Amino acid sequence: MKRLFPIWAFLALLLAGGCSKNDGNLEEPKPEPKFELLCKQMNTNIASLQALVTAMQEGDYVEAVIPIMQEDKEIGHTITFEERDAITIYHSTSSETEENGAMPVIGVRQDEDEAYYWTLNDVWLLSNGNKVQVRSTLPQLKLQNECWYLSNDGQQAWLQLGIATEADCDKTFQSVTQDDYNVYIFLASGEKIIVPKTSGLSISFQEGNSLLFNVDETKTIHYTITGGSQDNVIKAEMLNNDGGYTLHTTSTSATTGTITIQTKVPTENRVIVSVSDGRQTIQTSIAVSPYPSFDGQTIWVETPGTLKQLLAEHNQSTISELTVNGSINEEDIAILAALPNLSVLDIENTDLRKLPSAAFKDNQTLTSIKLPQVLTTIGSAAFQDCVGLTGNLTIPEGVTTIGSYAFKGCSGLTGNLTIPAGVTTIEWEVFSGCSGLTGTLTIPNSVTRICTWAFMDCSGLTGTLSIPNSVATIDQGAFHNCSSLTGDLTIPESVTTIGVGAFAYCSSLTGDLTIPNSVTTIELGTFSDCSGLTSMTIPESIIRIEKNAFYGSSNLVQINCKSNTPPLIDNDIFKQTLTQNCVLYVPTGCAEAYRTAEGWKDYTFKEIIETNF
Repeated sequence: MKRLFPIWAFLALLLAGGCSKNDGNLEEPKPEPKFELLCKQMNTNIASLQALVTAMQEGDYVEAVIPIMQEDKEIGHTITFEERDAITIYHSTSSETEENGAMPVIGVRQDEDEAYYWTLNDVWLLSNGNKVQVRSTLPQLKLQNECWYLSNDGQQAWLQLGIATEADCDKTFQSVTQDDYNVYIFLASGEKIIVPKTSGLSISFQEGNSLLFNVDETKTIHYTITGGSQDNVIKAEMLNNDGGYTLHTTSTSATTGTITIQTKVPTENRVIVSVSDGRQTIQTSIAVSPYPSFDGQTIWVETPGTLKQLLAEHNQSTISELTVNGSINEEDIAILAALPNLSVLDIENTDLRKLPSAAFKDNQTLTSIKLPQVLTTIGSAAFQDCVGLTGNLTIPEGVTTIGSYAFKGCSGLTGNLTIPAGVTTIEWEVFSGCSGLTGTLTIPNSVTRICTWAFMDCSGLTGTLSIPNSVATIDQGAFHNCSSLTGDLTIPESVTTIGVGAFAYCSSLTGDLTIPNSVTTIELGTFSDCSGLTSMTIPESIIRIEKNAFYGSSNLVQINCKSNTPPLIDNDIFKQTLTQNCVLYVPTGCAEAYRTAEGWKDYTFKEIIETNF
């Protein structure tokens, strides 16, 4: 038997006007576009009304309310939610003076049981004598035979309401307003629906969302709440009450506090943390579990210095790849260095801050290492002569000290070399002999000194050498035999000392060499065998150029010497350097002084030309 809507007294009024003669004809042509659009809008509003009630009852939150405009007139809104799809609602198109013909007014109302039920023209919508709950049924309208029809059973049965007239209009929603906390939707039936707006309530944990425990261990988690209020309430409880953990929550303010987690025998479990600000409640979790046993490739070290004990029962000769997490110290590093066949080592997620001196010196099996993210110091000779290390070298950003000889002789390292931004001194021979580095060299603005032989024989480094303005001293042989560095070489004004042979055998440097006015002496062999250089500028500050300073720089065609007084030079500073095409430019009025000066007079330039520098 079809379900009807037994509100006869009311329906009698609706049907008083009757419908067209084809009431029973289901093949009637489609209604006029005006009514078809109105029907579609009404059904959209009914579906949106159901979604609003569901969102309100399920505790969803509004993220945005966006006006819908038509010819500069606001005709509705799009409402987006945190959890569900967005909805569209159209405002009432009637005025107070309009008559609504047979057009129904669909609304909702909360009953004494706190559930919401559909209303039709402010009367309960009934099915078999029972009110129709909003979340169980979605009423729908249609136009047929010039009449309005309503169904509340999935379009199985339709109830005729009355003739469609030109006065018919949508009166589901009246208006939408909002404040900082809620969105208020006013219905034409007189009801009001209130849906809270999202406030971005969240909680974060300083120690992270995953913790490992040993037997009889207690850990304290520090939390921070954002987007809440002064009435925040936090609660922590175990997902599975298996007796493995006990919890204690302490609030230090409305937004901060601690959760203490204690265990006798740890299990796999989760701490469920709930936060409420009086308007909404969110939940997150902290995974807790026991430390895993050593599986042959990954090991957790809870107490520094215990790695030897943890590996004691394992055949250490079989360990070729190893990931170490947790807390380690120098003793543990010594154990790792002694593993006879260790090839790939990952200590990235340990808390080691200082890698000890000579930690892996002369290690012949190590081919790859990931250094701790929190590392600040790499000790002297830490990887000296680890010729098996290959691939790119990534030095953690927090490193501020790289000791002398730290990577000396690591000829298998490849790719670019980036010095971390906190390093101030590039120490003695720290990268000397790293001939496999084939990328660019990046020196940060924090560096003030490049020490003796720092990059000696890094013959694979390519690209233009950029020395930052922070550098004051370039020591002896700092870039000796960096034979693949190319382009111009500009030494910044911050540099006051360039050591003996600092750029000797940088044979691929091409173009111009500019020495800053802060330097007074060009040392022995400083630029010897820089055969690619074609011009150079000697500032007026230079008072002495020592033996072999430019020996073998055989492609020089222009030398700019800015000093009015010819610098003191040894007889062979340009030995095997000058060609018949080399022109010497000197200050105006100084040509004769250079032609007759001791040392200078022994060289034959194509020309000596006076100029205003």
